[in-house]
Amino acid sequence: AAGNQTTVQRNIMYDITPPALGINPVTSPTNQPSQTISGTREADSTINATSSTAEAGQAVYPTTTTWQVELTNMAEGDNTFTVTATDQAGNVSNSVSSSITLDTTLPATTAAPAGGIFGPGLFVTLASSETTTIYYTTDGSTPATSSLVYNGPISIIATTILKYFAVDLAGNPEAVKTVIYAIDTTPPAGSIAIDNGAGYTNSPAVTLTLDCADDLSGCSQMQFSNDNQTWTTPELYTSTKSWSLSTGDGQKIVFAKFIDGVGNVSGAASAAIILDTAAPTVSINSPTAGVTTNSTPLLLYTVSDGTVEVSVDGAVVSKTSGTTLGPLTDGLHTVRVEVTNFAGITGAAELSFTIDTV
Repeated sequence: AAGNQTTVQRNIMYDITPPALGINPVTSPTNQPSQTISGTREADSTINATSSTAEAGQAVYPTTTTWQVELTNMAEGDNTFTVTATDQAGNVSNSVSSSITLDTTLPATTAAPAGGIFGPGLFVTLASSETTTIYYTTDGSTPATSSLVYNGPISIIATTILKYFAVDLAGNPEAVKTVIYAIDTTPPAGSIAIDNGAGYTNSPAVTLTLDCADDLSGCSQMQFSNDNQTWTTPELYTSTKSWSLSTGDGQKIVFAKFIDGVGNVSGAASAAIILDTAAPTVSINSPTAGVTTNSTPLLLYTVSDGTVEVSVDGAVVSKTSGTTLGPLTDGLHTVRVEVTNFAGITGAAELSFTIDTV
């Protein structure tokens, strides 16, 4: 050999630093089972992504310092994925994790109270089964995400068709629901009769007949008074009611109010009857007790009130005061004047006399 020498110089970079790695924010919750995750990386490092609940595809690199991985077939609920980076020196980064919640369950929203017939002053509350944005209309139109957003109880002042639906954080929209609220501001109309409309009674214990009509919520309760000032506690509406008139004879007025199913109260209806507990008075002025030779004696009597029935010796005769009896045969006779007043109470007077014409 000629003994020639050659010198070669190489530069070697010693790198033991783990590569930098970052994950961009993910969309969570979501109702889509696939999502592209992305992030940043050290230049020209390789990316590996894994998940126990989803399928992670091969990384792609839009630029020398960025990465993307497609997650598919995510499971319902939380899906955690882990990403690592390996640089050209073989250094592996610390793992970085994130989570995506897959939610495909539609929200369920309810209105309280449920639809029906109500009085004035109604407020309706909408509540969802999860965190949502609720959209609604009160004019019967179909709501959309451009409609009113629910943020508190809804005042219902007239008959209303309420339609609503909710969208959850994952973007799941429920089907539109419809609830109808009828507002009843009209009190019922009713009437009352005492003892089927009788004009008189001889007992303070009477029977009331009630009639009530209400177009929307129906007749629900009733209450009564003898003076239109002090009222009974409302009770279930029925068509008849046992009642006691105020004490003392004379005209009596009974008042009734009717209450519908939402609390509207009618004006006072009334009916009158005359309470008469006293028997009518009767006096016979002619004939007189004793013996008379007149076979056609004059009949004279007075009564306080009522319908009169005259009988002689037990037989009813068509006689009135001022007419004559008979002709009667000789012997003992009895005249009876009985009167029944309008309340059905009877009073009577009776007198015996003898005719002797011989």
